Amino acid sequence: MPKLRCTVDNCSYNKEEYCTLNYILVDGDGQVATNVEDTCCANFDASEYTLSNQEHMAQAVVDIKCTADHCIFNEDNVCEAEEVGMAGASTCTCSQDTQCGTFRCGRS
Repeated sequence: MPKLRCTVDNCSYNKEEYCTLNYILVDGDGQVATNVEDTCCANFDASEYTLSNQEHMAQAVVDIKCTADHCIFNEDNVCEAEEVGMAGASTCTCSQDTQCGTFRCGRS
């Protein structure tokens, strides 16, 4: 599983640049992503979530599913990169404002 660093500071799942989810989905813009700008974190949530009896813990290592078929790290919709960086400051939507900084196009 990749190490995940996230600089999307207003995502409700971000805690000190780590994700509190067990996995994320990197969306590849209809599976035709050819650059970083065509990717986003589909799990992005700008709202504050509330937890009842459970505290979500930030994790440095998470499963990363990926629909960016052209990325060299995508193996059967699973990210095989050692480290993944999700970026986006003060974002509003996943599709416009978050990006997988690790994306590398391996196809034209």
